[in-house]
Amino acid sequence: MNVVSAEDAALADRQPLPPLRRGPGRPRVLSETEIVDAAVHLAREGGLSQLSMRAVARALNVSPMTIYGYVANKAMLDALVIDRILQGVRVPPPEEGTWESRLRMLLCDARRTLVERPQLADDRTIIGDGALQLLHHGVFGQEASRLADGVIDLLREGGFHTDDLHTCFVTLFIFVTGYADSSEPTIASEIGPATIEAPSATRSSAELFAIGVEAVIEGLKALLQPAPPTPRPEHHTS
Repeated sequence: MNVVSAEDAALADRQPLPPLRRGPGRPRVLSETEIVDAAVHLAREGGLSQLSMRAVARALNVSPMTIYGYVANKAMLDALVIDRILQGVRVPPPEEGTWESRLRMLLCDARRTLVERPQLADDRTIIGDGALQLLHHGVFGQEASRLADGVIDLLREGGFHTDDLHTCFVTLFIFVTGYADSSEPTIASEIGPATIEAPSATRSSAELFAIGVEAVIEGLKALLQPAPPTPRPEHHTS
């Protein structure tokens, strides 16, 4: 199953450029880390939609062509920034629980990172919204691909048929990014003329998300997970 396109796969497999030596009159030598650092700083100020190769070049005091020598285009630059955001999301190892509990942990961690973005904490930042839009459009770098592979591996461990893995992944992906892209969920406390006290109204957004993830996983299991074989009745001979 192809989770990402061939172009995205090529991006994910991209290797860092070898160190360059600066000769007389040659542009300043940069590293990919410097470029991503500058891009993240700019994205904090104006969001990914305002990020450009020229803006990064100005921030690093080099020509735009120098940046293109390291990063092929704006889509790749966006993918590198998203990779920085997603670096902290863990794929829990087998010793941390069942496949269901580890999948919940992974998805809750991804939601937290996209919503709270602790490494990009800034009241002005709108980088998360831009990242979500790019992920919806298939901009998958190394980290996004790592997490996608982690989800697929956990679903496969759960016994889902290969033909159903894509359906399961897309369902979970839409739930996570759709939830993170929405405003803080609210629960109506008034239905018609009657006012009710909803205990769930006191739950945090993270708690509501965890309940939703549980429901989605259980729904996928009920709809698509193969049922265990029915034991054959024993035949007794007289």
